[in-house]
Amino acid sequence: GHSLGGTITLYLAEKHGDHLKAVMLVDVLPDTAQVMMQPGSTPDQIAMVATQLRANPAMAAGGGEAPGQRLVTSPAGQQLVSSWSKASDPSVMARALADDIELDMRPGLGATKTPITLLYPDNASLGVPPGAMDAIYVPAYAAAPNKTLLRIDASRHFIMLDQPSAFARALDDFLTRTLG
Repeated sequence: GHSLGGTITLYLAEKHGDHLKAVMLVDVLPDTAQVMMQPGSTPDQIAMVATQLRANPAMAAGGGEAPGQRLVTSPAGQQLVSSWSKASDPSVMARALADDIELDMRPGLGATKTPITLLYPDNASLGVPPGAMDAIYVPAYAAAPNKTLLRIDASRHFIMLDQPSAFARALDDFLTRTLG
């Protein structure tokens, strides 16, 4: 699962892991609010932002920036993601994002028995210093007992569009490990 789809996948791994052999997540955090907002945000602060998102769906669109611009490196990928965003219902996106930031799956991560493979971006093209994304994703999944974390360099949120070959290799490896 990617992004919000990955959040659902991680939730299923935690709550219904006996039905899953393994999960592959693409740019998913067990507590999105701590990255989207300031680390250490209180539940009340998170709830306030979620309420604002639900009331003002334009907030979820990125504040006037082209929707794909910060999510993909290539102009073609940016256009594709922007077209998806424009075709989406803004209120549905805002409600989904609000629900996502209110969901904190960190407390149950240690008991999640389902093997987790996580692909995450380096965001270097956005000016993120080397290793900065490792400092976010590695600790976020530290409690998960059975995990494989793989940073995909030269990528942003849509790893599969930025680095299709690296993504395909990681997916093939995941399927080989999972299906034998």
